[in-house]
Amino acid sequence: MIVRTLPSGLVVRSAHRHLGEARRLVHELKYRRGLWAAERLATAMGPLLPPGPVVLVPVPRAPWRRLVYGIDPAVELAAGLGGRRDVEVLGLLRPGLHWRSHAGRSRLRRGSPPFRAVGAWPPRPIVLVDDVVTTGVTLEAAAVALGRRPVLAVTATAAGTIDPDRRGSRRARAGARDPRTSDCPPSAGASRRERRNA
Repeated sequence: MIVRTLPSGLVVRSAHRHLGEARRLVHELKYRRGLWAAERLATAMGPLLPPGPVVLVPVPRAPWRRLVYGIDPAVELAAGLGGRRDVEVLGLLRPGLHWRSHAGRSRLRRGSPPFRAVGAWPPRPIVLVDDVVTTGVTLEAAAVALGRRPVLAVTATAAGTIDPDRRGSRRARAGARDPRTSDCPPSAGASRRERRNA
């Protein structure tokens, strides 16, 4: 388990580092609609949940990316996690139509994704669910949109470095650009080895 605290104070627990097999599973889910990968990742995320009753709220993908890739990774992970732990899943967040991809960008270059809250706040504590955390900008934007801080956020993997100083740091910027942890889809110009390992 990897535990990080975002500048807002939100605690994020991740099942794996965004490397090796875990990174491959995330890519299979995000870019190849690999529902089997969601099942494996959700199983690994089970121990991340706190004790007691909670509600899982997935952090939705931008609609155009969901249309292009045919899947919303956080929704699939929340469904798998909720089914295994008998936890309710609520879609309390709606994304804006579009925002720039955050893959490979430092915290300074990541704008806050536009989310809005829908529905009533549940009586139980909320746990945000996402596939990857890098700088934490997306999770913080989701928490702000909800209007109340979730008790926790859980992700399948953790990439890069979260810098508590919002001005960023050389280490954080380097971590966001690291090709071993960057969550970019394999490009057309990538080498055969990079495409195989992505």
